Amino acid sequence: MFRRCADTAGLAKLPFYYREERTMGLFRLLFWIAIILAAFWLWRRFTRPAPRRPQDPADSAQPMVRCEHCGVHIPRIHALPKDQHWYCSQAHLQQGPKTGER
Repeated sequence: MFRRCADTAGLAKLPFYYREERTMGLFRLLFWIAIILAAFWLWRRFTRPAPRRPQDPADSAQPMVRCEHCGVHIPRIHALPKDQHWYCSQAHLQQGPKTGER
């Protein structure tokens, strides 16, 4: 079986030891290519900074409140409280709740 493959590859005229060396040379080449690629992959993996994980939206969500004057929703930490009402600015705090329909 080896003889047929060697004949079709044009290696039948070469001595047996040279055919084996030539085949082993190909395996050595493939082995070194695999080693170089693995080393490059490891180098890239350890030199890159770790990717940041996206922050969980549930952790960053803040309670929102509605301005009693204009109806704008703002985070509670930015709102101004007065008599259990929330306002978006000092001007709306001074004006108080808006009267009439919205």
